[in-house]
Amino acid sequence: MTLWPSELYVYSAILLLALCSVLTRAGFMLFGDYIPLPDGVRRALRYAPAAALTAIVAVSYTHLRAHETRE
Repeated sequence: MTLWPSELYVYSAILLLALCSVLTRAGFMLFGDYIPLPDGVRRALRYAPAAALTAIVAVSYTHLRAHETRE
């Protein structure tokens, strides 16, 4: 099987992104106990999932409303 240069570029980009994702998550899991977070940061991180979900829904809603007003 011969890979074209463009295919090699895509596969190497996917592999590099997956490796970076695994390293950042594994680093937090491995060294999270050794690097204590301040209480303010811990409190703020409790709201991160709700904030992310709100951002996704808000963008979807405004995008939908923008298309409704154009028609």
